[in-house]
Amino acid sequence: SAAEKKMLRAWRYDAEEQWHQSRSPLENVLAEGFELLRWSVLAASTIGPGTVIVCSKAGYQYAYRLLWALVLASFVAYALQEGSARLSIRGRTTLGGAMRKFMQKQICTSVAVGILIGNTAYQANNFVGAAEALYALGVPRNNPGIRVVIHLLLMMAILATLFLGDVDRVSAALGVVSILMIVVFGVAVGELGVNGSKLFLGLLPSVPPSGSAVVAVSLVATTAVPFNAFLASCSAKPPKTSGERAASTAVSSMRRGVTLSTWIAAILSILIAATGAGVARRGDVDGSYSVETLVDALREAEGKVAVFAFGLGLYAAAFSSTLTVALGAALCLGSLLSDKDDATWKPPHGKNARFVILGVNFIAFLVGASGAPTVPVVLVAQVVNGLLLPVVALCLVLCFESPKVISTPQPLLRSAALVFSFATTVFLAADGVLSKVADASVAINVAFALSILATVGLIALLWWMRKGRSKEQAEFELSCRELPVPNPLASQLGSPSLTRRAVDTNVAPAP
Repeated sequence: SAAEKKMLRAWRYDAEEQWHQSRSPLENVLAEGFELLRWSVLAASTIGPGTVIVCSKAGYQYAYRLLWALVLASFVAYALQEGSARLSIRGRTTLGGAMRKFMQKQICTSVAVGILIGNTAYQANNFVGAAEALYALGVPRNNPGIRVVIHLLLMMAILATLFLGDVDRVSAALGVVSILMIVVFGVAVGELGVNGSKLFLGLLPSVPPSGSAVVAVSLVATTAVPFNAFLASCSAKPPKTSGERAASTAVSSMRRGVTLSTWIAAILSILIAATGAGVARRGDVDGSYSVETLVDALREAEGKVAVFAFGLGLYAAAFSSTLTVALGAALCLGSLLSDKDDATWKPPHGKNARFVILGVNFIAFLVGASGAPTVPVVLVAQVVNGLLLPVVALCLVLCFESPKVISTPQPLLRSAALVFSFATTVFLAADGVLSKVADASVAINVAFALSILATVGLIALLWWMRKGRSKEQAEFELSCRELPVPNPLASQLGSPSLTRRAVDTNVAPAP
């Protein structure tokens, strides 16, 4: 009955309250610290060579005029990661598992293939970025034999760590080392100088400069990495108890972790872009860009120590990101293509998971060892993932509206955040593609029209889903009220039961 359910919820709440109060303040602090450290894996996968190369290239070529894309990317990253993690906590299923509940198998397979391609491209970006870090530390750049050896050693170190080591501890340690880059670029910005008013104006939304569409979508993709939504969903741990307090506590803790990782990535990205702008002010900007230009500027501004710290931090970020990307690919495909109890998809030792990890790293090794130019490899990886972003946002918002996934729809404000993320990523992805085949102004106008049409269509679909959910809920409640319940007055009324409606209105049914 309703009274019994209310008493049960109250008992669970009291039990959870007593458990939380029984922990000492030190235990609470340590638990919160470990929880934040666990969520730092999102920052580890976000802060990689792509962040350094794309952001510095944006600052070098366009000064502060694309900083708004980083602000937008941070919002999209938070919305997708928070939403997917909240789905796991509230719905007790991963994003991939939720998609399998109400989407056709072909759709899940298509998304899995897209994620696999995106992660493979992202891993290639990590490999060439790690090589750039070693070049900054003094390794010869133009020796093919050395290039093959450093990429082979990197692949062997990744596989050894994944299959034999403790990935969580290694990622946490490397994440701390990569924070060195925040200090390095912070000092570099101070030495190179920054125009405060232009930086502030650059944070405000504006029309992308001519020819910057690909860089803009790359900035968003390198901060709001698509597979991070699946990774956050797999990282979120639903509470062992089913009480509301346990779920609310888990969601609050998750939001603090996601917020921290988002802020770290946003601050570092803005510092790197500002450094690129400072480098451009010190020399002649001919439109070309290379990592050597950035390294030379750091050496001139801060000396060899800064270059060493940059190389060490970049390599640590690249290595940490390679671990996360390889594991993330296996986790994403496993959640989309199989049940959570399928041991063959459990990384890193499951048969299918091991095959994905080996394949992603081997292809990335081939790209890096071939001597492919660093900046184009990074840009291709970011553009591919930028095209996946609206797909992931669409899948996530639809999962929240499906009664097969979660019993009640999410608040309208949360849905609006995901719809906004979908609209902006559609615009940037369309602009990035169309700018290669049409004039910049035409590409922007067409991309804007496409994003408006897609958003209107999505809103209409969500309205239809909510309306259907409300109708089903009303019919379900009505059927529950018509179910027979034990009748204590059966002997007097001559009927073995009363309907719930009759009980509620204190009226006996007709004989």
